Amino acid sequence: MAVAADEFLTFWKYSNGEYELDDDIWAFFIHAPKNNRQVISDIEGVLLASGKFIKEEVDFSQYK
Repeated sequence: MAVAADEFLTFWKYSNGEYELDDDIWAFFIHAPKNNRQVISDIEGVLLASGKFIKEEVDFSQYK
């Protein structure tokens, strides 16, 4: 029996923490169980600094 998995997991370490990138056919997740706020903030900073991404404010009350 052959199993096809369209999922790629990578594990990363850097000076401010560790995180996992989970990319499959449905979504892309960043999982940082320890130091989550710092890791996500650092990733956000890198993406914005690249000039290829913008940050848009979201009104979460629209998503109940």
